[in-house]
Amino acid sequence: MPSINTLGGPIDTTELGRTLMHEHVAIRTPGIGENWPELWDEDGCTVSAHEKLTALESRGIGTIVDLTTADMGRDMHYLDRVVRGTSINIVVATGVYWIVPRYWWNRDSDTLASVFVKDIVEGVQGTPVKAGIIKLASDHEAGGVNALNEMCLRAGARAHRQTGVPIATHNNPPELGREQQRVFKEEGVDLSRIVIGHVGDSTDVTYLKELMDNGSYVGM
Repeated sequence: MPSINTLGGPIDTTELGRTLMHEHVAIRTPGIGENWPELWDEDGCTVSAHEKLTALESRGIGTIVDLTTADMGRDMHYLDRVVRGTSINIVVATGVYWIVPRYWWNRDSDTLASVFVKDIVEGVQGTPVKAGIIKLASDHEAGGVNALNEMCLRAGARAHRQTGVPIATHNNPPELGREQQRVFKEEGVDLSRIVIGHVGDSTDVTYLKELMDNGSYVGM
């Protein structure tokens, strides 16, 4: 049977159980807690998140897909503390959010793809935990699918092609999903391995059907 990488290691997909596909255990701005630790109540957030995971477990949820990328504060050590004492599986993401860190502004898709591949093949943040999904995002607040965003989408597409790991997206407004599919198709991505996210904000059934007819899942 096929397997998927999780925080606790690879598991058979039959062990996933009921799965929430687009979650964030914690979102944090990198650099804030490191410089002003009083602004990051890690212990308090750990307790709160653990309580929420325990509640999910009691309601029959077996797995959450945590689409928090490094630039959103992804932290394997924090996740390990949060999940301890529960049986919840956490699928960890690589990728990049739509507020693209300045470091990547003058670099190319292949360079960015290489760090995604490292997260998937070697492990995240110096741990043996391997990413099981690629998170990509487009948003009108950052100019939509502009040159920088397209570079990121192509990077994720290339990491997907090298590893086979699926992609889940954020897009706002939902119509940017069409542009995301265009870029992925140009990069030779199997669109059936894509979840176009946040399209529940659209009531345009024709558009939603278009995304699905192209092969992708839709995240509502």
